[in-house]
This record gives sequence, C-alpha cells and structure tokens, in this order.
Amino acid sequence: MEKYLVYLIILISILAVLAIMTSNAPVTGYLTLSPGNIATCGNITSAGTYTLTANVANASSCFNITAQNMTLNCAGFNITGQNATNTYGINLTDSSNITIVNCMISNYTEGIFLNNTNSSSLRNITSYNNSKNGIAVQFSSRNNISNITAY
Repeated sequence: MEKYLVYLIILISILAVLAIMTSNAPVTGYLTLSPGNIATCGNITSAGTYTLTANVANASSCFNITAQNMTLNCAGFNITGQNATNTYGINLTDSSNITIVNCMISNYTEGIFLNNTNSSSLRNITSYNNSKNGIAVQFSSRNNISNITAY
C-alpha cells in the first residue's frame, strides 16, 4: 500500500509541473520581474521598460507577459529554450500596448505567442529553430509586426 502511495505522490507532482509548463498564464513559482535591467526569465505583470542585459535560457517558457503598457528590449541578447513542447520564448496573454524589440529567440514551440494581445508592436526580431512557429498570433488585433526574420 505504501508503495502505491509513493507512486501516487510522484504522479501528482509530475502532473502539477506539466500543468505549470503548459499554462498561458503567469507561471507560479517563476520570478516576477520588476521594470529595469533584467538578466533572467520570469513573469512580467507590471507596466514599464524591461531591458535584457544578458543571454537567457530556460527549459520552459521564458517570459510570460500579462502586463499592459510595457516594453521588453532584448538589446540583441538571445532567449534560448530546450525544444520542450508547449513552450514559448515570449508569451503575451491578455495584454495591450506592448513593445517587444531587438530579440533573438530559438528552440521553443513558438518563439513569440500573442494570445488576446492588442495594439502592440514586435520589431527587429529573429525567431528561429522553433518547433512550430517563429511568431504565432491568436485572437489578437491592431498589432504592428515589422522587421521580423522567422525560420
């Protein structure tokens, strides 16, 4: 009986991790980032300007953005995943007036995913070696996407 209880606990733990990894909402347990210079992946839930100061890598989604009126300037740094399923380099959900610029994104399911994100801008982005799409847009409108290389 104890053996099955241990297996059940392990299974529940695995399912909880999978649920977090595949969610489009900010990921529980991720660092919530503050505006300014950043050098790690995390949740962005507040307005302001965020400037990447180093290459970042993550096994699950890197930036989960649910803020309004914010800018993420990657400053030419790389956002790199590990080719895991259902992951996003930058995941924008229920956002508006977002600017994403100067990013190199690779090895995710989707490099950038806009879901119900409106009146936003993606510029000077290279998104490559992602398993599905460099940039995917769903239920979003009035977005300006320019100077993009996706392959």
